[in-house]
Amino acid sequence: MPRASEHWPAVMLSTSLAWFALAALAQAQLPWSRLDALVPAGAQRGSTITVRCIGAELDNTDRLWCSHPGISGHRRLGASPGDHSFEVSIAPDVAPGLFDFAVIGPYGLSNVRTFAVGAASESTEAEPNDTPAEATAATLDTTINGVIGKPTDVDAYRFRAGPGHKIVIDGLAARIDSPLRPVLEVLDAGGRRIAFARAGRNDDATLVFEPTSDAEYVVRIYDQTYRGGDQFTYRLELRNGPFPVAVRPPSLPAGTSSLAEVLGLNLPSGKPVETRWGIWPLVQITTNISAPQEAFSYDRNLPVTPRQAAIDSFSWRLEDPANQSPFLRMHLGAEATGRESEPNQLPDQAQLLTLPGDISGDFASVGDVDWYRAPVRKGEPVWIEVFADRLGSPVDASLTVDFIPATGGERKRVATVDDTSANLLPLGFETQSDDPSYRFEPPADGDCLISVRDQYGQIRGDVTLAYRLVVRMPRPDFRLVAVPTSSGIGLMTPPSLRRGDAREMTLVAFRQEGFDGPIDIAAGTIGNGIVCESTVIPARQTSAPLVLRSKIDAPLDPQV
Repeated sequence: MPRASEHWPAVMLSTSLAWFALAALAQAQLPWSRLDALVPAGAQRGSTITVRCIGAELDNTDRLWCSHPGISGHRRLGASPGDHSFEVSIAPDVAPGLFDFAVIGPYGLSNVRTFAVGAASESTEAEPNDTPAEATAATLDTTINGVIGKPTDVDAYRFRAGPGHKIVIDGLAARIDSPLRPVLEVLDAGGRRIAFARAGRNDDATLVFEPTSDAEYVVRIYDQTYRGGDQFTYRLELRNGPFPVAVRPPSLPAGTSSLAEVLGLNLPSGKPVETRWGIWPLVQITTNISAPQEAFSYDRNLPVTPRQAAIDSFSWRLEDPANQSPFLRMHLGAEATGRESEPNQLPDQAQLLTLPGDISGDFASVGDVDWYRAPVRKGEPVWIEVFADRLGSPVDASLTVDFIPATGGERKRVATVDDTSANLLPLGFETQSDDPSYRFEPPADGDCLISVRDQYGQIRGDVTLAYRLVVRMPRPDFRLVAVPTSSGIGLMTPPSLRRGDAREMTLVAFRQEGFDGPIDIAAGTIGNGIVCESTVIPARQTSAPLVLRSKIDAPLDPQV
């Protein structure tokens, strides 16, 4: 049976401490600094810019804290207490990516917000730029920082492009903590809309178009429901270079390296393949990908949603000094991942799995269904699980399980499984996912026949519809995540833990592969003067309160 001590320290350090810092004041009812947005939300490495902080109780904050030591900031010289502008310097050797920012002042450390660092040149929008005639001039292979500053606001940018490359316009919003749900449009010189994209399930929008002539084009960005305000920041990346959209396989064991197929647009020396991304034909390259050594390593470059909190993943990007590609999420699996082998569209084409089986596949064509066959024995249960939604894939997977006795006889349908319905902490930490799982108890020796399909497979099919299928003996386990306890809908928990103070968290248990025993959390010192009190999650329960305390002599510098 898994013990809490086997998992707790790593989970706490990676999920909870980033929300806490220590400050010099001790009264529990003092206000706290709230950071709602950073304007602009990013900058080019090697630059120094002015960043305006949006929020509350920011007066007299005097410096910025960043999760990367190469990024520093201080209040702009001569600024009044109500001017929340900071000079931010980014060292030239900072790797492009996403980082945590917070402000520090009399009330301690604020909550964190995302700040992006890029390799390409950057610019900032200049109002008025609502209409094509007012569009701000821009160039390809740059990043534009902007804000949809009021309801119904539209921002327009004018750039020149010619045939020969597919232009990718990536609108970052959710990835930088913005509430904006972007809509992107490209207009030709006559004002005719020739390309369109809106925010999808992951909240950001990516648009692709291929110029047919050397001309000026206009890209417009606005909110999907016409909202706006100081918090509605965005980064608009105009890409003319490599843009990977999928990796095969999408999973690696921790600490390993493997050759992988990368599919995308404009990939250097890419070979054309039949696979498409929407309407766009893709090219493919082969490259080596290395997974991090530790499964619990903290990866800031792709946001982790509550439904993804129980799995291990890491971000990967195609390294190109001149043009950094976007990050793709990859899964950290327990075993090396095999590959789906077509044709496996029909039951009699089912691909044979040797248990434990770990296989990756995708629904690259409309109507695709993948079948697998695994030998099973009576008395030896089998755990069957699909990972897709939790990996950031758009797949809404459906799973069927059939049994064929070894002694002969007809195939019998055992189960049809859709979503995982468990929602561990509604109204604040929604964990329900579209990934199905099933524990199969073989009634006799025979074969287990498994099919995986996309619920929307009759109307869509492309390489990004990827999944990972695990078929093996159950490995009962759990994952713990500490979540700030809400005082009510819309009420936020202060991010600071002051000297001698205490804060209640909710400890959530993701029970995996049938584990239903009690989970005991022993009291102890986490580090940096923070103490965890003991608690118990009873058998078959999924949460319990957890109290963290700071010692009266805890260090005052931010601890994460």
